[in-house]
Amino acid sequence: MEFAEIALQLGEHPVGGRLDSWLDADEVVELIAHLREADYYGRGFDEPLPHAKELADLLEDHLITILEWRMASDDLERVSDAVEEWGDNLSDKLKRETSRAILAEINDIEQNVAEEDSDSTLEDYAKTLQKLSPRARVPPEKLQRALVTVTRRISEINERTSVAPAPSASGRLAPEKDTFGDDELRSLFAPLLAE
Repeated sequence: MEFAEIALQLGEHPVGGRLDSWLDADEVVELIAHLREADYYGRGFDEPLPHAKELADLLEDHLITILEWRMASDDLERVSDAVEEWGDNLSDKLKRETSRAILAEINDIEQNVAEEDSDSTLEDYAKTLQKLSPRARVPPEKLQRALVTVTRRISEINERTSVAPAPSASGRLAPEKDTFGDDELRSLFAPLLAE
C-alpha cells in the first residue's frame, strides 16, 4: 500500500516537473496499459495494486501534455508504436492526441525540415512520415506534399554540398637529406650515458 501511494505521488509530481519524451514516453504507454490490466500488478497478491487506475490516468495526462508540446519525430514514432501495441488499454483521448501530433508533424513540414542539414536524417524522416501517416488517417495527397517538401530540402542540401577535388602534386618532391651526424648523436645521448 505504501508503494502505491508513493507511486501516485510521483505520478502527480514527476521528477523534474514533467515526463521526458526521449526518456519516458514509450515506456509510460506500456506502464499505463499494464496499470489498466485488472490483474497485471496484482498477480501473486491477494488484491490488485491500489490506486492503479488513478496512476494510469495521471500518467496518461502527462503523456498527452508531452504530445501537445511537440516532440522529436523519432520520439513520436516510438510513442505511436507503443500506442499501436498497447491500444486496447489506452484511452481514446490518448489515441486522438497521438494522431493529432502526427498530423501536426505533417502540417508543419516546412518548418520541420528547414533547419535540418543532413540528407540521411531527412531520408529517415520521410520514412517515419510514411509509417505514421496512415495511423492518423492523413490523406495521401497531404503525405505526398510533405514528402515532396522533404525531397526538395534534400536536393537543396546536395546542391550546396560540393566535393572538393583532391589535391594533386605536380612533379616529384626531393627527399630530405639527413644531416644528423655522429657528433649530434653523441651529444643527444650523452646525458643518458652519464647516469
